[in-house]
Amino acid sequence: MEVTVEKIGAQGDGIAAGSDGRLYIPYAAPGDRLQVEPGRPRGDGHAARIVEILEAGAGRTEPVCRHYGDCGGCSFQHLAPETIADIKRDILTTALARRRLPNLLVDNTVSVPPGTRRRVRLAFRRGMRGVVGFNRRESRMVLNVLECPVVVPEVARLLAPLRDLCQSLAALGKGADIQITLLDTGIDMLFLPDKAADPDLEARENLAAFAETQDLCRLSWHNGHEHEPIVIRRTPAIRFGGVS
Repeated sequence: MEVTVEKIGAQGDGIAAGSDGRLYIPYAAPGDRLQVEPGRPRGDGHAARIVEILEAGAGRTEPVCRHYGDCGGCSFQHLAPETIADIKRDILTTALARRRLPNLLVDNTVSVPPGTRRRVRLAFRRGMRGVVGFNRRESRMVLNVLECPVVVPEVARLLAPLRDLCQSLAALGKGADIQITLLDTGIDMLFLPDKAADPDLEARENLAAFAETQDLCRLSWHNGHEHEPIVIRRTPAIRFGGVS
């Protein structure tokens, strides 16, 4: 069916009126005129997918990442920064109004450029070569990410060497999450295996060598009960307004 997107909802999907209620359309932009295919029931309507963009809304732009659309890590790259800012502000004011706070003054949204995100949580899945990346949209499948223009370069450059490291760590089992944070003193990395396990001596040596080669400030391992620091090369610290 043909629809026009009225607005973007709190979960990042375009909202349009369908014949049987609302349609929730991923990767839509406000003002888009679309040919869509309705799918499974969702809330007070149905999810839908874009078949064809008949006329693009004013806020639509080209995504900067080659993985966009497959990767579930981002949902707004097809929108211009000023459009995203307006959407975020509208989501906040709508939420406040639902809490009976409609008259609070909400300032303009502060936008940040690509390549500035300092914290990320990646997923690893073991295979022939190993997969490190983000979950695909609404899926437990992990997309092998080769680039991420959203994160700071210090984190993005770890994608390839981290893939090789994870594949060598038998203690990770079939999969794990890896939390990476850029602090003032460097990269802080935490491994969270899907199943509790302790790294053996060889794994600890590989982790220590990786921390040295990649100049990490700290590398830790969650053993099912607590975070165990494997390597601390510098004191992890970040300052906000002079407070660390």
